[in-house]
Amino acid sequence: MNSSNWIRPVILAVSCLIIGFVGGWSLSNVGGDSVSLPEANVDVTVQRPAPATTTVAPVDAQVPGRDVVVVQVLNGTGRAGLAAGTAAQLKGLGYAKVSTGNTSSLSGPTVVYFREGARAAAERLAADMKVATVSAIAATPLASSASGSAQVVLVLGPS
Repeated sequence: MNSSNWIRPVILAVSCLIIGFVGGWSLSNVGGDSVSLPEANVDVTVQRPAPATTTVAPVDAQVPGRDVVVVQVLNGTGRAGLAAGTAAQLKGLGYAKVSTGNTSSLSGPTVVYFREGARAAAERLAADMKVATVSAIAATPLASSASGSAQVVLVLGPS
């Protein structure tokens, strides 16, 4: 065999291999900018939290003067004269319309209750008497037993 006869088939074989590699590479997109991934079944549902809501109690236009607030002091301790002594203390602070009475014995702290529209007056009375709890009277048993004219009811507890 001639030396020139064997070079031609080798060059042809190498050329076919190179063309095969280049063609395969371009068809498979190896090293390209885009990547083809299999489709994934992923739940991407995003649940938004419920919007925050704030309940704002109606604000009284202004705090009425102590001399016009109608207060009832109820003794829930069983100690005689406690309501009368507290009423005298309130009158000394400027509360002019104060009545007294008794209620069933309590085991909890002193509480200031208010009727609709008298929250500001109740908060002032609570500050004056250093009472921590102020609550609406509407949903309590006191709503029917407290004096109907009282805007604020101070129920004295043992603690």
